Amino acid sequence: MSYHFFTEVVCITQAGVVRIPATEAGPDLIGAKTCGLLEVPRTWVPDFFVVQADVDPTIAQLIEAASLVDLTADSAVYVRSSGSQEGIEERGSLVSRTTSLRDAVDAIGSLRSASDCSEEYARQKVHYIVQRHIRTVAKGHLSNERHVREKTRDWLCEIEPAPGAPAQYGSVAVRQWRESGQSSPQLECSLRANIFRALRAAAAFAGTSRRHAEWVWDGELIWIVQWEPGVQRPGVRPKDLVSRPLILNTEDLAALKCFRVAKDRELDIYKKLANAKLYTELGYRMPDFYVLDDPGILSSIVENGAVPPNLRSDLRILCRAPLVLRTDGLNIPKEDREMLPRSHELRDADSAIRWLTSEFSTRLGQLDPFANELTLIGHHYIPALASAWALADPTTRRVRIESLWGIPEGIYYFPHDVFDVDAGGGGGRADFSPSSILDRRVRYKDRFIAPDDAGSWVVHDVAPPDDWGSSIQKEDWIREVAHVTRLIADRSNSAVVVMWFIGLADNDAVSPVLPWYHDRWEIDLQTSEGLGKVGRLGSSYVIGTEADLQKLIELSKEDSSIARVAVEPKDGSIVRDRKFIDRLTEVVKERAYVVSLRGGVLSHVYYTLKRSGCDVICEDAFGTNEERIEFNKLVRDKVPAGIEGRGESVDIAYVTGEAHLQGLRQKLVEEALEAVDAKDTDSIKEELADVLEVISAIESLLGVERAEIERVRRRKLEKRGGFAGGVVLLETRQLPPMVSHGEIEQIPFESRPILQILPKMPEPIRQINLDRRRVEGLAERILTLSVPMHQSSYSFSRPTFELETPSGEQHRVRFEAEMTRKGAELRVRLTIANAPLQLDLFDLVRGEGPTGVGKGLGEE
Repeated sequence: MSYHFFTEVVCITQAGVVRIPATEAGPDLIGAKTCGLLEVPRTWVPDFFVVQADVDPTIAQLIEAASLVDLTADSAVYVRSSGSQEGIEERGSLVSRTTSLRDAVDAIGSLRSASDCSEEYARQKVHYIVQRHIRTVAKGHLSNERHVREKTRDWLCEIEPAPGAPAQYGSVAVRQWRESGQSSPQLECSLRANIFRALRAAAAFAGTSRRHAEWVWDGELIWIVQWEPGVQRPGVRPKDLVSRPLILNTEDLAALKCFRVAKDRELDIYKKLANAKLYTELGYRMPDFYVLDDPGILSSIVENGAVPPNLRSDLRILCRAPLVLRTDGLNIPKEDREMLPRSHELRDADSAIRWLTSEFSTRLGQLDPFANELTLIGHHYIPALASAWALADPTTRRVRIESLWGIPEGIYYFPHDVFDVDAGGGGGRADFSPSSILDRRVRYKDRFIAPDDAGSWVVHDVAPPDDWGSSIQKEDWIREVAHVTRLIADRSNSAVVVMWFIGLADNDAVSPVLPWYHDRWEIDLQTSEGLGKVGRLGSSYVIGTEADLQKLIELSKEDSSIARVAVEPKDGSIVRDRKFIDRLTEVVKERAYVVSLRGGVLSHVYYTLKRSGCDVICEDAFGTNEERIEFNKLVRDKVPAGIEGRGESVDIAYVTGEAHLQGLRQKLVEEALEAVDAKDTDSIKEELADVLEVISAIESLLGVERAEIERVRRRKLEKRGGFAGGVVLLETRQLPPMVSHGEIEQIPFESRPILQILPKMPEPIRQINLDRRRVEGLAERILTLSVPMHQSSYSFSRPTFELETPSGEQHRVRFEAEMTRKGAELRVRLTIANAPLQLDLFDLVRGEGPTGVGKGLGEE
């Protein structure tokens, strides 16, 4: 069949209500959002008309325009902004409202006067769409934008959360729809579970185009209310920013007067150089390090901002190749050692002097060059394509790697790739071939940090295809990083996190990867600790600059609605600023905010915040589950082999006879409950397949043929009917003597009501009984709860009841119960506490006190 599209747009202009041909309509005339709706079949879109940006419409004009698109004066409508330059970057900056057509004039006036949209009104023309309101049973998004999916054929569908229903996410694969060769005049959908499947038609319609859609489901049809083109921000290829290494010759180094090339003594006493010594022992060729530890020179810089002539001469020599200066010392506390001052690339002496007299001095804080025996360590910049943090523990073979293009600081805050590796056994640096990659997550990576033309480390956008490309490009590199990180953990006899450079530009390097720094790791990444209070209500505040943090500190004193702080740097100035992290930590702890990071759980930022007691969420905590999980349940026969194939060890046992049958019965309940919890058609199909597999195993164990069960099923179907009719038993009651059965049977079944939802669902505790008894002279209370197993959560609070103490006194106790079900596992939390003594006052009011004054509530 062929689709029908809008051929014209009804629009209220300065000239009145007019019809504008769709071929002549553009964003400047009707708004970008309206133009998007013209691209999809008109039967998918609720009726609408447009009010141009420079028009103050009258009620008469609204009614006239409405009549041309089959709306009436009594219609409920959406009033939605449609900016002339509105695109993906501006999504959400403008607003909408639900109202009646008669009140649309006031709604448009109110939206235009909204203070939070003033910048958008100044930047672009903002038209308004007046569109038929759709009864909303569910709503959400459908997108194949590049940040969502790498391939245009793969889409992500989201159903937004609603009261009593959490958000749902699912994949929509266009290729399956195309194979069916169908098309749809309307997006029909009568079940919530079929929403993802119904939206395949919209995804297939987009073809290979990048699109973002918003949709509304009325219980029968899905309506497209927004259809936007996807836009890829311009970016750079990471490899284009990797420069060639430059090495100084021996004559240059001999002329140094303040710096000296580090020898074995320096490698032994300075932590950052001690790491380099270990890496050399493991077989890597480390660059030369230059040490300046003269306390007089350092004090002169810190206290007076003075750089001696000899140091200026050294800097002119060292900066012939891009130089990086780092800070170390002998008496620096651990909490001050992390994120000590470190320069960007210094490409000339003047830049180095400016860094020493400003950033270096400022970020040292209270550290005394004499007391802390401070040291400047210089080395030439190591050009690398990417970087990584890797975590290993000597007690396990599993190693976690997080990597991203550019320098390691980018992993603090930006999306990155994650690899889990079985590091195998021991051996030397090159003995990594037994290592195996257990799991990987190559993500969309939109930003990274790397030097610009001046050597400053700034935030860059990533250009395709590297935004979806693996930042560690060869599997041998992954294996080597994992294997050597595990060796470093063995040498350190503790869990360590190691910083790596990946894809070195130096062709003479021993390996394309190079370890650079490591430290002990003392945070448990298991999800049993929780990765943040994700359910906390409130608004979010985004920090991109130092100024944003200062504004948050001011807002925190008066705005109680902020619950979450997201850190998304817009430049490289805050990524290693220890004072920034300290100030962030202070306000987060004071206001009990949740910190949301897109970066890695191995980064110093996560480590510092978590260690300080902050509640931190890493938005993609891939691979942080506990490694040891106890199951003690029946599984499919090939599951243990599959787990071992991923590098994990398993303990199994076999059951036979009655134990096997008991396990299968338990498995049947588990799989049935998972079918209850499945949200969409494809998931339900998977769970029903598991149910049938368990039934098949029970048949085999009992020696029962499927045909026997089918005969019983048909007999019951003929006698009692099936479940396809949707009959719900509301209640039963005994018939009074004066009513005959014949009269009841004359009531037609078809006249019974048709329900849109099951009645009284979800229902909390079904039945509560409180019994009293005495055991060995002591009073007991037996509380019995009856709950429906198909629900996922229950809660119950009984104000108080009394227990008698051995001395005969009555003791008042409060009881609460919370139950949650996940699959076939039911978790119960009971609270029993002493009731407040003030509750005795209510006993008098209810007539239970010694004077018998008053009657109970509701008594006559």
